[in-house]
Amino acid sequence: MKMFNSRKITILLTLLGISGFVFFACSKKIAKRIDTTTTSTTTGVIANPCGTPTIVSFSNDVLPILNANCSISGCHTAGSSAGGLDMDASVAYSRLMQPGSGYVDTINPNNSLLYTQLNNSSDIMPPSGKLSDCKIALIQKWIQQKAKNN
Repeated sequence: MKMFNSRKITILLTLLGISGFVFFACSKKIAKRIDTTTTSTTTGVIANPCGTPTIVSFSNDVLPILNANCSISGCHTAGSSAGGLDMDASVAYSRLMQPGSGYVDTINPNNSLLYTQLNNSSDIMPPSGKLSDCKIALIQKWIQQKAKNN
């Protein structure tokens, strides 16, 4: 009878060990999806479901969104710059950062014309359909990080 009990204990401990290993492995994967650069007073961290990088790069992160959605025929190109804004790759940054334009406001990012237009529900930009929340959040984060030309 004692041998049977020790066998049960051995099996139980083995299962607990495997469960602990699986839990630990999964928790590491979940932790990688959390952006700890932004803190919350209640939880200590805010989840980053979009997987935005810690530092947003204009050339690697923002410009591809602008090229694919804004700098297209009939919109914000040199030949037809809607609203006077040319978003061609070679001039997009300088046009967005023109003093007094209001396109990018690093002091009040949510007041940036770029950000407000992307969130406008009555005059949707781009006209082909609103950008995903993740793309808009990426652009907002770039503005919050002082809209560097990196």
